[in-house]
Amino acid sequence: MNKQRMRNTLLAAAISGSLGAAALPANAQTIDEAITETMETNPMVLFDATRRLTDEEQINIEKGEYRPNVDLTLGYGYEWTENGSTAPGDDEMDRREATLSISQMLYDGYATKSRVDAAESMASSSALTLLATSEDTALSVTQVYLDVLRYQQLLTITDENLESHQETYNKIKRRFDSGLGSESDLQQAQARLALASSNKVVAEGNLWEAEINFERVVGHPPVDLQMPTDKCCTDLPSTPDDAVAIALTEHPALLAAIAQHESAMAQKNVARAAFHPTLHLEMSASSNHGVDASDFREDEALAMLMARYNAYNGGADSARVKQLEHLSQAQRASAIAVQRELKANAISSWNRLNNIHQRLPQLERHVASSGETRTAYQRQFDIGQRTLLDMLDSENEYFTARSDFINGTMDEWYGRYRLLAHVGKLLKAMEVSPDFEQVTLAAQ
Repeated sequence: MNKQRMRNTLLAAAISGSLGAAALPANAQTIDEAITETMETNPMVLFDATRRLTDEEQINIEKGEYRPNVDLTLGYGYEWTENGSTAPGDDEMDRREATLSISQMLYDGYATKSRVDAAESMASSSALTLLATSEDTALSVTQVYLDVLRYQQLLTITDENLESHQETYNKIKRRFDSGLGSESDLQQAQARLALASSNKVVAEGNLWEAEINFERVVGHPPVDLQMPTDKCCTDLPSTPDDAVAIALTEHPALLAAIAQHESAMAQKNVARAAFHPTLHLEMSASSNHGVDASDFREDEALAMLMARYNAYNGGADSARVKQLEHLSQAQRASAIAVQRELKANAISSWNRLNNIHQRLPQLERHVASSGETRTAYQRQFDIGQRTLLDMLDSENEYFTARSDFINGTMDEWYGRYRLLAHVGKLLKAMEVSPDFEQVTLAAQ
């Protein structure tokens, strides 16, 4: 039995006071199932999934400039004309027009190529942002999932603590009524009972808040949640440096920021293309009848290479280049900020998980020793070797030890998930592969 299974066993004992475990209900939801479900319904994931498709279509829009532009114009109507050619009167006739024109870009200073590059980088950034949002959302699911389990278990031991104090109070009350107990003992027992009752109210409120947060993130109230298994979290970074190295090479948030910077640099090349001439092949053919009082059919066809160059437009092109240089610098600064944040998060997450790993064995021993002390003090109180205050204090210490162990266990689980999320590997570790095409359909 590995350490995690031993801790889960001790956790069950800390909650129920025994080593027994109930069978899982048929409709129990695992934490990875909750994550998978949330990926398909969470509004922020849906938003980023739709934005990714929007940016992918922008690539096709920009590539359209590589293809010819074909226009067909057809016209039919009535024309009345009075001018020198119709003197001494006027003329009227049916007018018919048909024109086919084709324009093919041959050179535009690489503006189209740069626009395609910018669109591809932005689409890549959107896809990576979707992954980063999914990592963050999955981490939020783990937090609300574990919080429900945390407060369910805390409420369970709070109920047991209240029941134990109620039994103690009843025992002291019987002694007092029979003249064998003191009023101070009765008052002390009553005070501790009131505190235990108050603790239950607090525990119920905390569970209620946890269930609300679960529904906010996952989309429905929690139903029969299970304790996680350690199948997902066996390949954690072994050192803070390992965590940083993984985060700075694989986290989608940083890769998305880098892609945005690349898109901004490509946009700058688009602006620079304005200083180059453009060259188009333009062809057209037309057939007209009844134009300008002419009763003849006029046919025309042409094919020309058209070069155009803007010599001056008030300095707008230069300003545009400078503007996009500033934007590129801003995106670079944003990527550096993301890099620093990821580094800090990776180190902090690793250290916090390492801290709770060191604390858990002490919390385990505290539960075991305080439980033994509580049992011994109860026996000694019954034979007059311990005071009521001694017994109540041992009861309170046992309750506190179990509470600390439950919190520590849940903190350890969340610490694992947080570290994985902060290096960009939570979904992979949980073996959750969201179907983003289905996510997009759900958004529609």
